[in-house]
Amino acid sequence: MGDANPPVGLPPLPPGLAAAFAAATSGGRGKRERTQSALVRAAVQVFCARGVAQATVQEVAQVAGMTAATVYNHFASKEALVAEVAVVLAQSLCRAIAQSHAAVADAAQRMAIGQRRYIWLAAQSPPWALLLLEMASASPGLLEYIQKYPLADLRAGLRQKRFTVPNEAVAMDAINGICTMAMRRGVRCRTAGWPWRGRHRRRPPNARGRRPRADQQRTVSALSDTEPAESLSRSSRAPTRPRRAGSVEHSRNPKGGP
Repeated sequence: MGDANPPVGLPPLPPGLAAAFAAATSGGRGKRERTQSALVRAAVQVFCARGVAQATVQEVAQVAGMTAATVYNHFASKEALVAEVAVVLAQSLCRAIAQSHAAVADAAQRMAIGQRRYIWLAAQSPPWALLLLEMASASPGLLEYIQKYPLADLRAGLRQKRFTVPNEAVAMDAINGICTMAMRRGVRCRTAGWPWRGRHRRRPPNARGRRPRADQQRTVSALSDTEPAESLSRSSRAPTRPRRAGSVEHSRNPKGGP
């Protein structure tokens, strides 16, 4: 049974990503392609509002202005519709994010820019970030598509001597885990209404009247740039810390310094 108050419109996206998604769901010349694109757009609206697990085919049909029978005429099941949405997201948003820094030669910078783009998406468009995270769990194909970009950067970084990792699979697990947690933290910061600009502003209280922890405030500050790819394209050197005996050294300064 359809919801009495169906979601209205797609959640906002940054212009570049919005254009990529619109192009991917513009539909072809045939009626069937146009109908499938309309169903994908409706599914995204419902998934963002309800969550993938809670969404129903009837709700998607209602938002699209069609019948459930029409949905099943194009997609054999809800799982098939979810898989199609995953393909569209991969070929639009994820590809656009990857192409936005494809010209950067340094693999370490390219890796950082790509990861920050996803965190930036969480800051700018929390519903879309949550949708990507949920779709990556519901559709392994989407996660596999996303992972090929940081994996390529990791391998290029190894060839450039920018990374030193004992195990490729472990490194990818760490990269994916850190990015996922940062995206979720970014969504929480955004929905809590914490400030996104200025590193030295007084921290606002959270819903319980408490001040956010320092690590939470650092997340807010890290997300404050509106153009993360451009800001990260300029090389910067992080402050060094004394090495402990027996610690693992990940990379060396090309000049031989710490």
